[in-house]
Amino acid sequence: MKIILEVTDGFGMDIVIEASGHPSAFEPAFQAVRRGGKIFIQGTHTAPVSIIFSDYVLHKEITLIGTWSIGNILPLDPQYNRWNRRNNLDLAMDLISRGDIPVKGLVTHRFPFAELPEIYQKLEKGELPYIQIILDY
Repeated sequence: MKIILEVTDGFGMDIVIEASGHPSAFEPAFQAVRRGGKIFIQGTHTAPVSIIFSDYVLHKEITLIGTWSIGNILPLDPQYNRWNRRNNLDLAMDLISRGDIPVKGLVTHRFPFAELPEIYQKLEKGELPYIQIILDY
């Protein structure tokens, strides 16, 4: 938080994206956003998150937005919205192929497709710590 406040002259971030899904990342996201800022919650939380909303949502007057796709939340015609699904995917694939984003080690689990129901049950209960799962067909 100290670095964020230094970089923003004490104001905080205009927009914070919580994409990890880890409950411990929720409160720092609220702390990092500026008064009147926006938090985009994209991560899927598998455990309860404890936070006093009045400390942040009411007092800081922030806007909370839940989304599966950051690129489609702007109220712009897609031809003017650079960050749409297609462009996000193209950029990510380009960065990965150039080696700018190291992805080796991000896949933490591989399972046969037949185990999918059991995997989802474990994920929902928070019993399966994961970063990325690949299903083998």
